[in-house]
Amino acid sequence: MVGDGGGPAYVASKHGVVGLTRQLAVGHAARGVTVNAICPGPIQTGLRTNSTRILGDEAPVMRGVGGDEAAIRP
Repeated sequence: MVGDGGGPAYVASKHGVVGLTRQLAVGHAARGVTVNAICPGPIQTGLRTNSTRILGDEAPVMRGVGGDEAAIRP
């Protein structure tokens, strides 16, 4: 639910899902339809291991919920 300092396309796509969910919820509420989205936090997968192998210390760090505030400050 919070962006971070890298990956604009990835962040935009995630926020797009939230906007689409809200729009569908409003559009179908009059018919009694509830629309939800599941927004999990970071999930440890093999991708991080592979990124570290390829990029070394430059690989993105897996952050907790809320992102890395220091990464978005000028």
